[in-house]
Amino acid sequence: MGPASAQCTASVLAIHILENEQGDPTWTVGGHYPFKLVRTAGGWCSNGPG
Repeated sequence: MGPASAQCTASVLAIHILENEQGDPTWTVGGHYPFKLVRTAGGWCSNGPG
């Protein structure tokens, strides 16, 4: 990566609640998402998945 590019990782945790008749209404989903970044005149922007 040069001075006009970078990489980052977003760590995400989402808790979902849905009442239902088949079990626990709560479930949790998580993940790590890498991104490539590019520096523009307006600041840093995502250039897509890393």
